[in-house]
Amino acid sequence: MARINFGSEIKKQLLLLNIKSPCCKKSFITGAEIFAKSRKNEFTEALSEYKERLQSKKKRAFFDEQVDIGYQRAEENAEVFPVSHGRVCQYCHAAMLRGAFMVCGRASRGENDIHLEMSMPSERAASVVAQSLAELGIEPKKTVRRGEILLYYKKREAVSDFIAYIGAVSLSFDIINDSIIKERRAVANRQKNCDTTNIMKSLSAAERQTAAISAIIAHGALDELPINLRETAMIRLENPIESLDEITELHRGEISRSGVNHRLARIIEFAKKKGYNIT
Repeated sequence: MARINFGSEIKKQLLLLNIKSPCCKKSFITGAEIFAKSRKNEFTEALSEYKERLQSKKKRAFFDEQVDIGYQRAEENAEVFPVSHGRVCQYCHAAMLRGAFMVCGRASRGENDIHLEMSMPSERAASVVAQSLAELGIEPKKTVRRGEILLYYKKREAVSDFIAYIGAVSLSFDIINDSIIKERRAVANRQKNCDTTNIMKSLSAAERQTAAISAIIAHGALDELPINLRETAMIRLENPIESLDEITELHRGEISRSGVNHRLARIIEFAKKKGYNIT
C-alpha cells in the first residue's frame, strides 16, 4: 500500500456526521475555533459550510444563547485551551476533538507504518487534550517540531481507537482489518519458513541415513546388522527422500516413529564405528 493522505480520508468521513444536540454542536465549533490555523486548506470551505449547517438561521438565536453548554474556549496567561462548562453530555468531548482534528490534524498511512498528529495552540491545550485521551486509554505521545507542539500516535491500534472515538468508525475498522490481514500473512510466512526448515532438516537427515546404509552395503557389512536394523535400512534405501513419518508407515505398524528414528540412529552409529565416510 502506497502512502496516502489518510488525514483527508478521515476528515471527509467526519464531515458526513450529523450532530444533533446543542452541547455537542457547540463543542465541535469550540474545538474547530481553538485549534484553527491561519492558513487555509482543502477543507476550509467545506468546514465553514458544515459549521453554518450546525448554526442554521432558525436555530442561531437559540444556539448563541446557550452559554453554559458543551466545551468552551478558555484563556489563561495568553494560552488558549478547551474547558467544559455547564451541561456536557457523554459525546461532547469527542465532538470537541473532532472539530480540533478538522483544523489541526494530519495523518498518513503506508504499507508498514501509520502516523496521526494534531498541532496544539498552547502547552495548556496539549496537557488538557493529552490527559483527557489518557483517561480514555489512548494517551498520545508529545513532541515539539519547529516550535510546533504536537500530540501524535504511531501505532495502528492507537490510531484506530482515536479515529473511532471522534467518529471515523469505518476507517477504524479498515485499519483493524488491515492489521488482521498483515498478522495472518505474517503467521503464514512464519509457518512456511518453519515448514521449509523442517523439510530441509528432514532431507538432510535422510541423505545422511542413506549414505550410511550405502556405505555399509558397499563394504559388505549389511549382514552384520541385526535383522530389524537391516529391515529398516532397506526401507530407507528404497525411499531416500521420504519423511520419518512415511518411513514409519512403511513398517506397517510394527514399530513407532521414535522406534524407527532410533533404528536409523543406530545404523549411522554402526557406520561411523566402522570408519565409513557418510558425509
